[in-house]
Amino acid sequence: MERVAAPVGTSGSRGLAESGSAVLIGLAALEFALWLPQYLTWPWWADHDVFATMALGWNAGLRPYRDLVGNNFPGTIYFFWIVGKLAGWGNVVAYNAFDAILLGALGIATLLWSRRRFGGWLPGAVTLFALVTYYINLDFSMVAQRDWHATLFVALAMIVLEVIPGTAGLLASPLFAAIGFSIRPQVLMFVPGLLWAVWAAEPSRMTAGGFRRSAIWLVGFAGAVALLFYPLVREGLVTDLLQGFASVVPGTSYNEAKGAQLLMIGLRIGARARVWAMLPMLVIPWPLASLQTRRSAIGWSLLLAGAVAYMAITPLMRPYVTHAFWLIWAFTLGVVVAMIREEAVARPWPWQARAVALLGLAMILDLGTIPSTCRLSLQMPALRALAGHRPVAKAPVGYKHPFEGTVVLPPWSDYLATLAYLRTELASSTRVANALNGVAVNGPTGRLPALPSESLTWLFVVRPADEERFITTLRASTDSVVVWNPEAAGETSVPERFPRLAGRSAPCMSHPPGSARSPSGGGGWGHPPRQKGPGRAIRQNRSTAARTARSS
Repeated sequence: MERVAAPVGTSGSRGLAESGSAVLIGLAALEFALWLPQYLTWPWWADHDVFATMALGWNAGLRPYRDLVGNNFPGTIYFFWIVGKLAGWGNVVAYNAFDAILLGALGIATLLWSRRRFGGWLPGAVTLFALVTYYINLDFSMVAQRDWHATLFVALAMIVLEVIPGTAGLLASPLFAAIGFSIRPQVLMFVPGLLWAVWAAEPSRMTAGGFRRSAIWLVGFAGAVALLFYPLVREGLVTDLLQGFASVVPGTSYNEAKGAQLLMIGLRIGARARVWAMLPMLVIPWPLASLQTRRSAIGWSLLLAGAVAYMAITPLMRPYVTHAFWLIWAFTLGVVVAMIREEAVARPWPWQARAVALLGLAMILDLGTIPSTCRLSLQMPALRALAGHRPVAKAPVGYKHPFEGTVVLPPWSDYLATLAYLRTELASSTRVANALNGVAVNGPTGRLPALPSESLTWLFVVRPADEERFITTLRASTDSVVVWNPEAAGETSVPERFPRLAGRSAPCMSHPPGSARSPSGGGGWGHPPRQKGPGRAIRQNRSTAARTARSS
């Protein structure tokens, strides 16, 4: 049986490592504690709205991929469905809390991995601090994203293989990997790294031999995937899912040229000091590292290469796709710390010590500044809002977007007023047609859509050719409200981008207000009712439109 790497070095060096571990763990816990209250007050981004609406629709009989269009695997729909059933539909706080719980669980697993695998806390403490500092720096469009969750479960699958010996690890690991695959198919790029860990895992009586262990893992992975996709199979939705994939194949508007995509990966990832310094920091301590730590270094390096492949095959390189790389990078950094800690550079020639010190300094300087989400001034407004079950009065610090030049968010007060009207002033049967691009409406209000998706974002971003289907579905809705921006111009204007949709809904789209109710029994659009609720929501939407026009 292979022995876990034990602490090495002098008692003084061990004491320094323990003190450093305590400081890093304490800082990570403090960052998390300061970030959590105000994170719970953040709104959902448009991507969250997609899956929240599909989960709500599925619960009400609207089948995903058939009645509501989509091109993503169902794992995130399951998450929103579970949270919706347990905490209520449109419960933004509950889902954000679920995401924070996943981060906390990953942090605990990281520390246990470090202690069991390397015999000390320092590698895990470094990884934990890197993970938490990275994540709490994200804005609301980047948190709780598919790429983060998918890779998080891959990391758990790897941790299980490295710390739980024998059959138990071989059964738990493929389940975690399958959950990640149910979120993003690109998770297959991580399978070589996981199989390496399976091959190098500690054998038990039942699982002796690398081929046998690999076979057990692959069968377990296939079985777990079949189980997770069974709801789609049972309702005959697999073909619909595959048809949704047609919107992201090469040659479509939602699949960019791979040359440009690889260049973007190189600029966003490869140019960072913390990336190019990783390879020499793995190589320099290698000669004196323990066999087990070397195996970990190979496994996590393969996962890091898998993360690059993950990004390269993703149809469109959004900022959140890089989560896959940075999450695995943090664990690879932890392995580097384990190698250094094993005295691989404590007794070297002087140039080795200086080289590692310089590379480490370059990586530290590239980590960035103290997260803006850790300000003490943010805590009391967030805590008061949570205690009163109401949104914060001022826009949360995370209410921003990486593409601020092209993505214009509505003013916070306007957005809250629109959501409040849709939640409280409409009958429970009234559906909402969200004609805004990139703004979450249906999911956070718990309203079924009057469109074949959560909003017109599908037409704006993914497949404009589906315009006729949206027209048909919208006109068939006999009790619905349209939320739109009458002053939007250019790429965000419905009349300019989709004239047939605007023409079919001309009575609605020509009115100054931003929303209108369709008359009972179908047919054309009537004038919006003259009551306080619609007028207030309409005015807020017009304010949003005016500001959008000025920004563009």
